[in-house]
Amino acid sequence: AIQDGFRSLGIVALGMYNRRQLYIRTADLNRDVSFFANGSLPVDDIDENILEEADKHIIGFFFVCSSKATVQISGSRSPITAYEFLHNTFGEFLTAHFILDIMFRLIKRQIIDMEEEVSSWTEKLKMEWHISLAYEPLFKRPVVLNMIHELSEIIAEENGIRTVDVQTALDKLFHEEIKHIITGSFFSELNNTLCMQGNPFKHPELMVHVATYSINLILLKSIVCSKSFNFTRKLGTDSDWHKLTYIWRYAFSEEDLAGLSWLITLNHTEKGIQLSYNFDEKVVQSAISLSKLDRLCRISSVLGDDVSYALFSVL
Repeated sequence: AIQDGFRSLGIVALGMYNRRQLYIRTADLNRDVSFFANGSLPVDDIDENILEEADKHIIGFFFVCSSKATVQISGSRSPITAYEFLHNTFGEFLTAHFILDIMFRLIKRQIIDMEEEVSSWTEKLKMEWHISLAYEPLFKRPVVLNMIHELSEIIAEENGIRTVDVQTALDKLFHEEIKHIITGSFFSELNNTLCMQGNPFKHPELMVHVATYSINLILLKSIVCSKSFNFTRKLGTDSDWHKLTYIWRYAFSEEDLAGLSWLITLNHTEKGIQLSYNFDEKVVQSAISLSKLDRLCRISSVLGDDVSYALFSVL
């Protein structure tokens, strides 16, 4: 019952997170719950005046509050209801927990697959994984990212999975997914998920979603039961890394990528590229005051563009 409650609230939190909002309307909530439960829209879409099944998932929690308003529809005013968390921290925690719940179900699957030398993602698990990671880059929500880091070892212990097994499973997952992204085969796979009938989230440009998913993979590999990640040649080549950075430069603004540089430090080693996680909330908040030159310097550093970094750092 507790797990079911966490999952229901996680769907609420992810709906806000993917839409970049601090509230969720009844209509959107009902679509989200139906999609995660059945992979489709509700059969009857949607009367705001009726207490939908989705509402029942959250009205009993003290840290969820509702508000009512009216909108003009076809010449008449109709009521709408929206929900929000009493404090943003509740939503951030539930988003982090929801992503980790999906991740550890996937890790368990990966461990079994490695033992049996097969690959057996279920379509539902793949859908939940993609929908959770392809809409909002975690570096734009550093508190959520840090909660994932802090909760990961706790949830691993609760699931009886050793840290070394978590890392081995994530290595396999990372290698397979990055290979699909670099070769281009992942684009059609992700597009199939995003275009599923009933997906309640908007998906205007596939390249941006691929960029978001790939950077989130990198971040999760760096922070889940760890504080660093070695992009070694067995996981991907230097050329693979640079191809990923081209996708990120296309999809994200300078301000976004400069924000990433406050969370991740990149160093070149004999084994490849080492990424280290370093979260300091006060430092992250100060990133908005950077000059353009400082932004370009930090972006070059975190993306491993040594030539540009050398140039910008002496100007």
